[in-house]
Amino acid sequence: AFVYLPTTSSILFLLIVAASVLFIAVIHTVRAGGRVRGFYAAMAAGLCVASGRGLYALLRAGRSSIVSVPVGFELRFVLVSLILAGCGAFLYFNVRSRLWRMGAVFVMTFPVWVVALFWAAGITYVNHAGAVPRLGTGIYSYTLSIMPAIAFVAECLVILLLLRFLPRLFGARS
Repeated sequence: AFVYLPTTSSILFLLIVAASVLFIAVIHTVRAGGRVRGFYAAMAAGLCVASGRGLYALLRAGRSSIVSVPVGFELRFVLVSLILAGCGAFLYFNVRSRLWRMGAVFVMTFPVWVVALFWAAGITYVNHAGAVPRLGTGIYSYTLSIMPAIAFVAECLVILLLLRFLPRLFGARS
């Protein structure tokens, strides 16, 4: 979702999140003494996810939009997607707990679910703090948060398939 909105100021937020995740991946590597699993598979997963988001943005450019800002391709967001997806996959391959693996998938899909959460929180606030006390009903529907939530589910399915099959292509200790 962030990939094709060049006029938003979300790039700083995403860069901070991506730098934090990269820092965590580096700390994990240092603590493991440089012995890590699935490095090449994680980089391939990152490239696949970032390429998919970038291709989607290119296909979406110039099409109708539900937002009032120009829709176009923004390379910085593809780079952030690459860092988040690559580091998330790296963490996924190097943690053992299913809970931490689920967290790694959330890292990989961060640009999508954060949009759904942002819109849901904003709509809920406007409806309950402003509209319901005055009008007795909400004025906004949750369509803007449902659409990225659907994209989140679709991306999770694709990412889980990538995480399942990419290590087989690169070997167990790539």
